[in-house]
Amino acid sequence: MELVEGRFRGWPAWTLSHGPLTLQVVPAVGGRLMGIQVDGTELCFINPDLAGQLASDDPEHWRRLSGAWSFPLWGGGKTWVAPEADWPDGGPHRDLDSGAYQVLGSWCAAGSAGLELMSPVCRRTGLQIRRRLCLDARTGGWSVEQSLRNTSGAAVTCGLWDVLMLRRPGRVELALEPGQAQAGPRAIPGQGDLAELARAGLVAAAAGKVQVECREPRQFKVGVAGATGGVQVRLDLPEGRFRYWLAAAAPAAASYAHGHPAEVFNAPGLPYFEVESHSPAATLAPGASLGFLVREGAQAC
Repeated sequence: MELVEGRFRGWPAWTLSHGPLTLQVVPAVGGRLMGIQVDGTELCFINPDLAGQLASDDPEHWRRLSGAWSFPLWGGGKTWVAPEADWPDGGPHRDLDSGAYQVLGSWCAAGSAGLELMSPVCRRTGLQIRRRLCLDARTGGWSVEQSLRNTSGAAVTCGLWDVLMLRRPGRVELALEPGQAQAGPRAIPGQGDLAELARAGLVAAAAGKVQVECREPRQFKVGVAGATGGVQVRLDLPEGRFRYWLAAAAPAAASYAHGHPAEVFNAPGLPYFEVESHSPAATLAPGASLGFLVREGAQAC
């Protein structure tokens, strides 16, 4: 087990490693898990145009970082706040997604190594995120414990939204709760026609799971109702075939900010897709917090 402070792709970073797995954490850009490497192969999409850069309040600099989007596509894994409909100015909360996180603590022992990070307070909403990432020697995987605190003086209804950008091509399989008549893929307005995606073989539901093929530069997004929180991804990369998995609690009776606990987004241009998991939504009174734990792992096939 090893934890080293250094640099990654031009950013100040913390490197956690054990056996074939290496994790790269970049506090200065939204507290991201920017890189996941197995036997030296990078599984995450990391935007090469933004490598080593940092956000600022200068409007022109922000426009350059954002490019054709309304916010920078840095890459890696991050915590967003749902629902998207409540995002300020049509993009994720800037201080939480692109701001510099404080390193509250770190540890490295025989059984685990990790970091605890805290975001700035969002200037628009008063929300603040903590991320505690732990690499576990026993399981060979890692966990990301996320919490959201409402420091404002008004109640906020929202949910935590874990998003990971992975390199394309890949196949995503999401397990479904048995016996739920409404379980399965759901269309998201403006993100592709579900029937057309099914005809193209990109989205299918069978045998208690939803399968999503992310292999071509075509924009679409699907939500998955009745998802158990279990996700399996197969990456067919030039360097070889890899497996990524995720597990998060997804109570069937809970309410979710987007109406479902899981989503998959496929990008139209840059070669990535996203695995997205949602916590149940909650109304946070001033001073209240919401938590969400995601367990992950990766290996060569």
